Amino acid sequence: MMQVAANSQSVHLGMVNAPMRMGKRQVEDLLPILEAFVESGEVHLPETTSRGLACLAFLDADGILCSIEESCESVSGVPHIWLGARDGRGGMHLTRKGVATLLLHLRAFLDTGSLADQQQDEEDREDEEDREDEAIHEDELDEEHEGGAPWRVWFKDSYWRECTFQVAADGQSVHLGRTGASMRLDKRRVEVFLPTLHHFADTGHLHLPETTPRGFGYLEFADADGLRCSLQESSVVPRIWFGMVEQQHSRMHLTRKGVTALLVHLRAFAESLGEHGDQSDHGDQGDHGD
Repeated sequence: MMQVAANSQSVHLGMVNAPMRMGKRQVEDLLPILEAFVESGEVHLPETTSRGLACLAFLDADGILCSIEESCESVSGVPHIWLGARDGRGGMHLTRKGVATLLLHLRAFLDTGSLADQQQDEEDREDEEDREDEAIHEDELDEEHEGGAPWRVWFKDSYWRECTFQVAADGQSVHLGRTGASMRLDKRRVEVFLPTLHHFADTGHLHLPETTPRGFGYLEFADADGLRCSLQESSVVPRIWFGMVEQQHSRMHLTRKGVTALLVHLRAFAESLGEHGDQSDHGDQGDHGD
């Protein structure tokens, strides 16, 4: 089970009869470990069990002893971890795909104080039923060209959620973001973001003029339709959030590899218009976020 507490300051997570209660600090400490497991299938922890398996003991927000531990069990060679309270009632036994789904909700809890949209999460899981647990596809871009249709690229962000890059029919702007919640960027807006995204792809650092209350770099802007969007440094380093903020949980979560692949298409779009081909609107960027 996973349930946000009534005050939105902690989350109950674990077996139904033995959940941990984790505050935002505990969640932030756990995220890098879980992210590394999703990406590599390996668990790097400072301690080991008597059987030589990596483990880490910690206290939840109520002072209950909990742990994350490498599992010696596997199904068809798929790596698992144990995560939960150490009180004899058992912990969760999770695959990489299960942890990836869990991370989606933990990140949403940190960002908004609530869980990710349940309907969207169920659709994501149904879309991935045929994937092997060990097949972690990160920010891969696949182009589609159908009878001269506008240039379109489908890809997954680091949480396996479907995203779209599509040049508008008039060729003067591009729709980019989570499928069904994309921004519309004209050439001027694309050119504004290219240096920042290039720097992130090259260095893993994001330099933005504002910060969130938690100290992460942040920039809020309006897309070509005047909708609120943002670019933000993620607490999972080095990754970024990029997309619309008009809808909850609608931003893309991208790694350096994903941004590098995306830059190829953004540059091609900007260059295809040429110096005199940009006829898109030139509305001002919105105010920076808090």
